Amino acid sequence: MSYSLYDTKGYVDDLATTTGLRELAEFARANGDRHVIAFFDLGASLITDEFVSGLVALSKKKGDPLVKNTLDDLIEAVGRCNLVAIISDGVNDNL
Repeated sequence: MSYSLYDTKGYVDDLATTTGLRELAEFARANGDRHVIAFFDLGASLITDEFVSGLVALSKKKGDPLVKNTLDDLIEAVGRCNLVAIISDGVNDNL
């Protein structure tokens, strides 16, 4: 299974596999600020300066190269989101 990133207009980009998302969320919960942790806990976030800054700060922490690559991809995709970033598996969603 894989996860994608959506915004108010729909699909933005592929995000990660189930394992990749779990590992990224674990890294974020251990090292991220409250905005980033909330994103992974809730599966969505408004695109705010604090959220984006939190993701960028997290990307500067040491970690597994594959997790960091997924994080870099997330940061790039969030930059293209309109107002909100939503993690979804695309099943039973009408996004």
